[in-house]
Amino acid sequence: MTVEELCQEWKRGLGGASGSPLNGLFLSRVDSTQRLARTLLDQCVHEDEGPLPFVVAALEQSAGRGRQGREWRSPPGSGLYASLVIPVPGGDRLQELPIRSAAALAEFASARIQGECRIKWPNDLVVGRHKLGGILVDAVTPPSPAESWAIIGFGLNYRTPARALVPDATSVFEEAVRGRIEAPPFARWVVEGVSAVWEAVTSAEGDWAERFARLSAHRAGDTIRFRLDGKEVEGTFGGFDEHGFLRLETASGVRRIRSGEIYSW
Repeated sequence: MTVEELCQEWKRGLGGASGSPLNGLFLSRVDSTQRLARTLLDQCVHEDEGPLPFVVAALEQSAGRGRQGREWRSPPGSGLYASLVIPVPGGDRLQELPIRSAAALAEFASARIQGECRIKWPNDLVVGRHKLGGILVDAVTPPSPAESWAIIGFGLNYRTPARALVPDATSVFEEAVRGRIEAPPFARWVVEGVSAVWEAVTSAEGDWAERFARLSAHRAGDTIRFRLDGKEVEGTFGGFDEHGFLRLETASGVRRIRSGEIYSW
């Protein structure tokens, strides 16, 4: 896949929509789409110019990152990495964005591969036990927070060389369709994926908490082991609350977990 192919698909999709408020910046290589998106947003805020919503996408990242600052390896020809920047008036719905984004991308992926894409809490997209992609949401609140912004970053692996994989990641797209994925279809899928997230995070209503729960890789009664603040915690999965926080039933009672790392499930 090339930037030119991606741009063509963008023009046929969101970029060609009449009155579309979403601009796109596409690059062959960048250190991090999330960092560049933040830099562009900060520059607009500093100059007191409210930018239109926009997306930054790249075919390769030299310094991509995931949750808790972890490296997201993004070699060329292995996937697509994007960051969507949207306004959140008054900071409303910031807590909802991770579950909306995850549910939208999981539904999008499931419709295009032979297998169900699930959400490994809090933000990994998996098929079976294989990692397909991940999501990172950063909130940006200016000094005068009349309008907050969110940067929704996500990456999708589709042909990742084994030597470049993060633990448990795999080229799930390629495995699922049992063959090589041609560039134009995947470029189209990327544009459709951005569109799915855009619609999810800008819609006024929707049963996103229910959809997130339905798409979860975890089921009631599952034993889950966490790393929380450097400690290991074990319990039984007890569902989610309306914000997507996980309920963990432990020997000492039910814990409501806002963030953490599941290492066994």
